Amino acid sequence: MKLHHLRTFTAASLTTLTITACSPLPEEPTPNPLTPVPTEDYVFPVELAGDYTVRWTASDGIDLTSPEATIARAISEAITLSALVGEELSYPGWFEFWETYNKRPDIVDHERTLGTPSAWRYLGTEDRYLYLLEETDNGIRAEYCNDASYSVTSRDHGETYNWTPSFTELRGGGKFPAPIYSAQLIFNQTDPTATNSTTREPSGLRAPNWNVFEGWEGVKLLATGDHHFCRDWYENRNRDTDMPEWFDTTGTPPTGLPPVKPSHPGW
Repeated sequence: MKLHHLRTFTAASLTTLTITACSPLPEEPTPNPLTPVPTEDYVFPVELAGDYTVRWTASDGIDLTSPEATIARAISEAITLSALVGEELSYPGWFEFWETYNKRPDIVDHERTLGTPSAWRYLGTEDRYLYLLEETDNGIRAEYCNDASYSVTSRDHGETYNWTPSFTELRGGGKFPAPIYSAQLIFNQTDPTATNSTTREPSGLRAPNWNVFEGWEGVKLLATGDHHFCRDWYENRNRDTDMPEWFDTTGTPPTGLPPVKPSHPGW
């Protein structure tokens, strides 16, 4: 794995089952990473998505393991993962949740596909801050910030990675915006007796091996939140000593690859 600005395309190969006459038992087939697996067998698809994690923090009074915060985290992470691997290979239950959402007559994303398996990969750590979780007339609204300044991107199956540019001049003047975004989700609980209707204690997994989306429906999933709030959060938030702010200060990304921190709170 190298970090530079040259990109080369490498085709992925799939191992096929080989049976020989001299073997008493056939070899076990290599699992196809493009085939969905049973919910209980699901693991984060590093091979297809890249080695990245998401760490969550929240405003005072928000429990990240509550049912409402859990579904908000799951939707947010599943959207990111779907952009890399597609809806079917994202978190268990997400494909059905997304399909149901797309059947709503009042959404602008009707029949929209978030992504498909491709040469794109992420590596590093994204920090997300859940600053709002409240009941509204339309459903439960969640808003969060995302800091992707320590997440690098590959377009060649992870052979090379590139940092987000900072003070690089854009055509016509200006510069790239900071690697942060704000997002808003609105969702409803449809079945309070579903398996995720009670608080679950995270076990440290990077991805859930249970259907987080059971008993919930999406109302509005691709809206923006309070960008000014998130910009202030980005500028003033506490940081790990090995992940200092670089975008606004020097404009020069760190050398090497970013650290991959443990997911928090995880699944």
